[in-house]
Amino acid sequence: MTVSEPSDDEQQETRAPAPPSDDLVETRHTLKISTGDEIQYTVSTGRVVLREQVHDADGYYDCATPFFGAEHAFAHLEIPEDLRPNIGFEYYEAGHMMYVHEPTRLRQSDSLAAFVRAARR
Repeated sequence: MTVSEPSDDEQQETRAPAPPSDDLVETRHTLKISTGDEIQYTVSTGRVVLREQVHDADGYYDCATPFFGAEHAFAHLEIPEDLRPNIGFEYYEAGHMMYVHEPTRLRQSDSLAAFVRAARR
């Protein structure tokens, strides 16, 4: 009886898939405004793999982004059930610019500080 080595295709079938990785693109831009001044800014986009915790801040009164939009987006992502408790939503009186409403800014600042402290543990 002869034993043959598995082919490359057979070996690939038995290997576990590689874990997902971040896939980010960063671009730098310059915007010239009417005063002649230039504003330099950086834009990042792409995929970020959920590893630990996610904090989502939502404003009740927001004309720019729909309320419950983040919840809807997260609900349609292929996130394993055991990771879903790692996604937290917090709601604020202000819209998406929470820093313009002082009570909301202070509350969000406290919430984010607590979130970061908990993530360091």
